Amino acid sequence: MNSRIALISAAAIASIIAIIVGSSIAEESYRVLYLVILIACLITSIIAPQFLTVLTVFAFSSGLTLPQLQGKMNLFYVFAAILAGVATLRLSMDRKTPILWSKAHSWLVVFAVVILMTMLIRGAGLRILGDDKWGGMFYIQLFISISLVFVVPRVSLSKKVWRPVLVAAALAPFLPVLSGFLASFGSSNLLAFIQTDAQTGGQIAKLATGGSVQVERFFSLGYAGQSAYNILFYFLSIQSIFGRALFVSIPFGIGILILVGLSGFRSSMLNLGLFTTLMLKVNKAISIGRVLVFILIVIGFYLFAYLFSPSLPAPIQRMLSILPGITVSGHISSDAESTTEWRIELWKRGLQFIPDYWLIGKGYAFSSREMLAAMDPKTGIFDPTDWAVMQCAYHQGLLSLLLGLGIPGLISGVFLYYLFVKRHLQLQKQQWTDPILSRCHQVLTVNILTSFIIFAVLYGDVQSSFPTLFYYVALLEGLWATNISLSRRNEAIDK
Repeated sequence: MNSRIALISAAAIASIIAIIVGSSIAEESYRVLYLVILIACLITSIIAPQFLTVLTVFAFSSGLTLPQLQGKMNLFYVFAAILAGVATLRLSMDRKTPILWSKAHSWLVVFAVVILMTMLIRGAGLRILGDDKWGGMFYIQLFISISLVFVVPRVSLSKKVWRPVLVAAALAPFLPVLSGFLASFGSSNLLAFIQTDAQTGGQIAKLATGGSVQVERFFSLGYAGQSAYNILFYFLSIQSIFGRALFVSIPFGIGILILVGLSGFRSSMLNLGLFTTLMLKVNKAISIGRVLVFILIVIGFYLFAYLFSPSLPAPIQRMLSILPGITVSGHISSDAESTTEWRIELWKRGLQFIPDYWLIGKGYAFSSREMLAAMDPKTGIFDPTDWAVMQCAYHQGLLSLLLGLGIPGLISGVFLYYLFVKRHLQLQKQQWTDPILSRCHQVLTVNILTSFIIFAVLYGDVQSSFPTLFYYVALLEGLWATNISLSRRNEAIDK
């Protein structure tokens, strides 16, 4: 009887709250909604931090947000900030749970100190604190992401939760895809609650053709396809993927290539190829048979591209244009080449600023004067090159680090990236109590290894690369913490 009364009471309270929130949203006021979410998150982080951790992991690539949130803040950062604040306070009282410290963690602290010093010298960009610059929200995002590296390992997710959560997180980028797709056919109510930016995507860009014809290019599918590719490796070993499960992996891979191809991003195809190669290397699965299978797949793909590329959708042609000997339509080739030329011009601009910012970086905040200088006064549109220079977003990882945070930021940033990759490659060789945990850990480790190579050699910005790095490192540290917990539990049972 008591449980029935409690259930009825809970339902009545939930209904009242839903009516109040719904009424406020109808009046285009979201304060009540924010308050309800904040209270719910605070209670959850105290009672069940594991559940809030799951929500945080899923929200990272989902683009889920709330109307009127400032800057590029979204639900991931809201969840992560609450989790970091409350969970740190709660778990700091539990001295039985050690912090898994390493050299990489020390360099992460050094990196955070460099960011703070840059903010103090160059300006924080937080106008709410009286600063006359803009862009400080990125610093907040960085520190929230860094905090997860220390918090997630201490939350102790169970081994049964990890793979489902990671699969859900791998599918989360399709929410912005869906929102953008619906928006292309008319207004989408989802747009108010799903953020669309360069990473989570959602937007549909027009390929510059130089003529009257315009080709739709689904930016968001590049990141979504790369993310979904992980799912294959969460469930199958590399030996199975290039062995008895080949009949599953080939159609799956073709589907991923189509999704990635519709984004038109050439770097996405390189990312997939590098990731697959590194998975073979890390698993020490480079046998003659698997190498032959891999070579045959590559040759088959190349022949298909060579024979049919002119008749493929324009975004896919753009992706394939990076391959030598592949013929694509003239206007698409011009668009791809113009992007390359733009990046080279951007890098040249960046190199000119090295004498000014080699010791103390420019930082990632910018002034109103810089914004006006980057804007065309007639159209109100920002010049892409000036906008990138203003934000220190040079589409080259090392250059973005150097100009943004100076030599100290470059050294500490590269070292922490390298040391976290090295740490988790070494942890892969340790004893794992559960093969699923080990497989998930390996997939994420190869992901950050792939991103490290691409960041250093091909493409990357501090703004896009480092929050993602800290997110993946938090997951890796969490997986290793779960493994340690299981090992200790098994040892206690044996005794």
